Amino acid sequence: MALTDVSLVIAPLSSAALCEGVVAVDASGDYAGLAGAFELFRTAISVAEDRNRDLSSLAARLAAETEKANAASSAKSDFLATMGHEIRTPLNGVLGMAQALDADELTPSQKEKVQIIVDSGKSLTALLNDVLDLTKIEAGKLEISAAPGDFQHTIKRTRQLFQAMADDKGIELFVRYDSGFPQRLSYDPVRVRQCVSNLLSNALKFTEKGRVEVAIGAKPAGDGAFLVQVDVIDTGIGMSRETVDKLFAVFTQADGATTRKFGGSGLGLAISRQLARLMGGDLVVESTEGKGSTFRLTFTAQEAVPAPATAAA
Repeated sequence: MALTDVSLVIAPLSSAALCEGVVAVDASGDYAGLAGAFELFRTAISVAEDRNRDLSSLAARLAAETEKANAASSAKSDFLATMGHEIRTPLNGVLGMAQALDADELTPSQKEKVQIIVDSGKSLTALLNDVLDLTKIEAGKLEISAAPGDFQHTIKRTRQLFQAMADDKGIELFVRYDSGFPQRLSYDPVRVRQCVSNLLSNALKFTEKGRVEVAIGAKPAGDGAFLVQVDVIDTGIGMSRETVDKLFAVFTQADGATTRKFGGSGLGLAISRQLARLMGGDLVVESTEGKGSTFRLTFTAQEAVPAPATAAA
């Protein structure tokens, strides 16, 4: 009898039954006939071979699909990187000429129009930089370049970039440090400034009144390393749990109304989280709708030797 299509549950009768035959039942317990030990062994081998062929075929298809996906992703990254660099050249020309024009003697109306061109060009440049960073991260080509520096000075300069925006909205913007914060650390100042700038920009954008606070601390992580923590706390519109769950996805904002009111590409937070993880940390958020949000950036930094004092002339 052919048993290849039967799910077998073997019910042994006695040692003699292995030579004479055993009763075979299917998975539901119904009688499926008699089979000898050799027949059962051959059936088991046939079933195993069929399954191995199926698994091999499935693995081959998965490998082919993975290769196609990787090739498509690589082609997309190459295209975006090429187009980004091609766009940057004429964009820099537009910005340069607009800024030169702004220095000329213009009427107030003309100056306003030129300023719109400059602001729009800067927005395009920021978006272009985000796209290029994203392609580098996806391709695994973005490198973290740590160097000794004064972290508090980096944060001070970053805050100064946003002080005017806070003043215009009547929002208090301040920074506080935990006592004993290391004087000098080895970190990537460009990428840290990029992450903190994204967080401050969002905090000020979504806060209509109240304050934005930057709280900074560092915990020893062994072998001269510190886990630096930067909390950006605002009293803005906050977010629901559903919004938080999708917040760090690329090109995602809270909802359509948020995009229309506040603008933005939705790249900043996604890139900042990837950068934080490349620096040995993470970016997470806690938020309450209508009450504000707290974004926590962490990254690993080595303690650096203090800079030598400059001798007085």
